[in-house]
Amino acid sequence: MIEVISDKVVTARKEYYCELCISKINKGQKYRTQFNKYFGDVGTFRAHTECCELAKIIVDADEDGIDEDNFKEAMTDYVRKYHYDEAIDKENFGGVESK
Repeated sequence: MIEVISDKVVTARKEYYCELCISKINKGQKYRTQFNKYFGDVGTFRAHTECCELAKIIVDADEDGIDEDNFKEAMTDYVRKYHYDEAIDKENFGGVESK
C-alpha cells in the first residue's frame, strides 16, 4: 500500500512529465507532486492537476490506485461518453468505428 508522505500543488520550475497522461508539465504550470513510500521504496509522483481531478472521478475504491494504462483507457471512455460529438468526428476525421 502507498503511504503518502507529502502531497501538494506547486508551480513547475522546470519541465517534467505527467505520470498519468505522459504529457509535458511545462515550466510555470501548476501540478500535483507527491512524495510516496511504497513497500519500503520512496519516490516522487508528478501529474497535471487536471489529470489528478479526472483520476479522482474515474478511480473506484481500489486501494492500488491507477496506472498509466487504465488512466488512458478511462480518460478515453470519459471523453467519449461526455464530450464525443459524432457529427464533428465524421466531418473532421471520417468517423471512428464503435467498439
